[in-house]
Amino acid sequence: MLMGVPADTIFWIVVPTALVWLYVLVDVVRRPGLRAPVRVLWLVAVTVWLPAASLWLLARPVGDPAAAAARRVDPGDPQVRLARLVAAHDDGDLDDDAFARERDLLLG
Repeated sequence: MLMGVPADTIFWIVVPTALVWLYVLVDVVRRPGLRAPVRVLWLVAVTVWLPAASLWLLARPVGDPAAAAARRVDPGDPQVRLARLVAAHDDGDLDDDAFARERDLLLG
């Protein structure tokens, strides 16, 4: 007992809290795309004020920012449309005449 609180109660509060805190510290350090000043601010906030770990878990960016930017492609982009046209031709969805006609329309 520590100050009248059973040891198992302390264990079930301290250990999960420490694990979440460590997870947040590692996540902040390893997060790609997070600029150095922002990273340092989060590390200080999580270290000084433990509830900041909960804020990080709620506010952190999900996934890799570079991968998200790669997925945001303008479908009207001529390069994207041409790549889809070539893929459809390679898959056999378009015959040679239809491919040539669509390619000429696209390239002007």
